[in-house]
Parts: sequence; C-alpha cells; structure tokens
Amino acid sequence: MNDAPRDESKNEERLVPYAEIKRLFQEASAFVNQIRKTALFLHRDDKLLAAGQDVLQTVQNHGPQTVPAIGRLHNSSRQNIQMLINRLRLEGCVEFGRNPVHRKSALILLTAHGKELLRNATEREAKLLESLSARISEAEVAEAAEFLRRVRGLLTPEQRKGTGKPKGQRTESRAATELSPLQPGTERVSGIIEESELPEGEIPVSML
Repeated sequence: MNDAPRDESKNEERLVPYAEIKRLFQEASAFVNQIRKTALFLHRDDKLLAAGQDVLQTVQNHGPQTVPAIGRLHNSSRQNIQMLINRLRLEGCVEFGRNPVHRKSALILLTAHGKELLRNATEREAKLLESLSARISEAEVAEAAEFLRRVRGLLTPEQRKGTGKPKGQRTESRAATELSPLQPGTERVSGIIEESELPEGEIPVSML
C-alpha cells in the first residue's frame, strides 16, 4: 500500500480560474448587447425586435406552432413567448388560429404583413453576414458555436443538480405541439398574458 501524498498540482492546473469564467460571461453579455444594438440599427425602419424576428422565422420554418412549442425551440418559458406573441399580434405580424387537436392551445400563424417584414429583415441580415464571412473562418465559427452550446448546457438546472427533469413540471402533450393545418372557417382564439405574470427573475425574450 502506497501512503505517499497525492500530487494535486495536476488537478489544480486543470481548473479554470473563477476570474476567467467571469470574464467569459462578461464577454458573452457584451456580445449579446452588441447583437441587439446591431439588430435595432439594421431594422430601425421596421422596428422589428430581434426576438420577434426569431419567432416569425420559427413559424415560417416549422409551420403553425403553439406557444409552448415555440418556447421549447427558443429555450424560453411559455409566458415569455406568449408576451412576445401578443406584441407581434398587435403589430399585425401574427394571428391566432384554433388548434384542431388541442382546444386550449392556439396555433400561431404568420400574416401577410409578418411575412413581408421577415423577408425584408432576412435580406438586410444576409448582407451583414456576408461581410462577416469574409473576416472569420468557418472553423472558427463552428468551434465558437460548439463551445457556447457546451457551456449553455452546463448551466441548465439538470446539469447543475445532476438530476433529470424537475418533479411536478408540466408538459404539453405531443399531439398539442404537432403541426396541424388550420381548418377553413375556424374561429381564432387568444390568451393574453401580462408582463406581471412572468415567473420571478424571468427576462422577456424581446429584451434579450
């Protein structure tokens, strides 16, 4: 039996200093703020929030979706997405349609105005992304995206606690989130959620 003291230096060398992790988060926060400022300038004429554009893009790519389904795609709460959807609806970008497979869960549909705004915004962003692609490599982008995905995963409640899904968490049935065509003549339904109803500490997605 070897009672010699263990060399902990190797383990210590592998630990990332707290200050460096904090610096990473500060840089990530500054990055998000810069994206928001760039988006506000880029879409200043349409006044389309970046988060609003993301939701419109999701509905266009995946077809009519329920609010909880959009929330899962955006890693955001149902209340958060509902608040943003309500704003988009007031601006005439989306409308609520009855979901044939789930009476209480409306489908979100793009309006003609919403499609036009999304098309114009996509064209403007394409020019910006084209200019960026000449300054950074594909490998750099892939590596950065993968790293951010890993860190984001480590920050989830499941990873922090080392457990699975929190007990008591409600989920929407799969049938309610599957794409279903809106039947002609069906009436629209809506559910208005105020900002005061957001869970404590929740940041509206439209402000990210």
